[in-house]
Amino acid sequence: MIVCRDVEASDGVSIRTLVESCIRVKRFPQADVGVNPKENAVAELWIQSSAFFRGNVEMCLLVKAAQEWERLSKTEYHIVTGRRGKSFHIRLKFAFEDFPHLSGMQYARDVDFGIRSSEYYGEKLIPALLNGRMDGRRIENGRNWERIRGRLDAIIGLKETLEGDFLIAQFNAQKVRGNSQIDADFIIKNERSGETYFVFIDEKDKHQHYCKSAFAKENVDYMENQSMLTVLKKEKIENGETVVLYRHPNFREE
Repeated sequence: MIVCRDVEASDGVSIRTLVESCIRVKRFPQADVGVNPKENAVAELWIQSSAFFRGNVEMCLLVKAAQEWERLSKTEYHIVTGRRGKSFHIRLKFAFEDFPHLSGMQYARDVDFGIRSSEYYGEKLIPALLNGRMDGRRIENGRNWERIRGRLDAIIGLKETLEGDFLIAQFNAQKVRGNSQIDADFIIKNERSGETYFVFIDEKDKHQHYCKSAFAKENVDYMENQSMLTVLKKEKIENGETVVLYRHPNFREE
């Protein structure tokens, strides 16, 4: 049971009145249902910002990962690497359609999310999580949760991984100890907060790459035996603005 005490918020509207106004605005968005315009405005602001309806209640790892991917979808990274006189250009983008596999939804087929699977299939997954129609917390009850958790942690830290120092190599699955089923062009290895994460990058088309897989290290070091590359330049393109994150002292533009 939720007890709503009549405590005044910092803007002069009581919490109890605010909650009631939020409920009215949520149910009847086209109606002027608040007791006064100030209540309507504050309630609508809370709904839009998700501070009340989605804030702390639904901030599970899956929702956090969806939020991070939604932010990354507005960003592109251009990474130039080199090995033995040959350069490789990676233009990394983040499409909604890539998120389900990356987040481990293929390991959550035993989970009932409370809505039809067609409502969160493919590129619909992120909107379903962020607008609250899908209960992302339920994934934690699946039998493969521990396997999924490492993927979500890797997504949440992906921006930090790409903008910080990392190791990168051309990836060959046959060189992995015990072999691997991952088919990707490049592998990134990053260590943060005492954990090791791997990010696998593949080509989507001639001018675009995408994150094919990302997860925390378990038993296998996927970077071992791979052909290491040197990062020559790293750029972030966001809102039409290009920011140089790193440039090797000896790098010269082609």
